[in-house]
Amino acid sequence: MAKHLYAQKKKYGEKVIDFNEGIVLLGFTLNFGFWLGYSITLCDISPAMLAVAKQKLDHEDLLDKVQIIECDINRLRFPDQTFDFVLCWDGMSFEAAREFIRVTRKGGGRISVFLSNRCRAALDEFQHNPKAALATLGLESNGTGPDKSVAGYPQRPLSMNVTEARKFFEQEGIKVIEIYAVCGMQDLLSLPQTVRKSRTWNQELFHQVTEMLLALSKEPSTKGFSRHLVLYGERI
Repeated sequence: MAKHLYAQKKKYGEKVIDFNEGIVLLGFTLNFGFWLGYSITLCDISPAMLAVAKQKLDHEDLLDKVQIIECDINRLRFPDQTFDFVLCWDGMSFEAAREFIRVTRKGGGRISVFLSNRCRAALDEFQHNPKAALATLGLESNGTGPDKSVAGYPQRPLSMNVTEARKFFEQEGIKVIEIYAVCGMQDLLSLPQTVRKSRTWNQELFHQVTEMLLALSKEPSTKGFSRHLVLYGERI
């Protein structure tokens, strides 16, 4: 993601919006966003999450440099094509996805979104409720499926497999650059014992783990079993 942010800054623009992050990716957004000179807006529907974000920003003396907005991601108040880079790693719905695309600048604006992998969701559900698992595999991800939101939050992240995700976002005007498996959240790659027991920073081990995660995140078989996917694309 840091590589994509850097390339975006060099080629396009400076306005980034980070949805539903509260505290999840706040450190990442700030560390790379400010370092690259972006103008950052943070949005969340939860006042409590925004309060935590404000505390963190205040602690770092950055509160006056970030625009913080409480809003429903399914009904954004921003004009069309407001932002150069749109991120959302939680709380996705079909309505929200279309809103994110709407506020992304045409002709090169980038989008990065977090999705639930429908195939893995069915596998996880099967041992508890086989009927529900089979129904999950049989659902059509066409914008009219079971994805429902309550007070702005969907019941679960937008659920698609890799093929469905690519088709949906391309139909909505996004050129899909890559879809990654989220390897760190699928219990398929455990950190080496030396890393888990280490109490000091080890650049070599960090590099090895990073390379392993990045390589696995692009493998089709890994994408099939990952609980979550990250789609990165460009609005055309």
